[in-house]
Amino acid sequence: MDVTDLRSLLKAWGGCDPLPDTCHADLNGDGVVDVNDLLAVLERWS
Repeated sequence: MDVTDLRSLLKAWGGCDPLPDTCHADLNGDGVVDVNDLLAVLERWS
């Protein structure tokens, strides 16, 4: 994880496409890109 992943997450913030595997920024798979996904990025930051 790096700044590129963070930028992708912020760009996708909010709802996700409901099709499987289309919203790569939804790291926890709950259908939304939100603070929980941001925390996942920060936990994996290298």
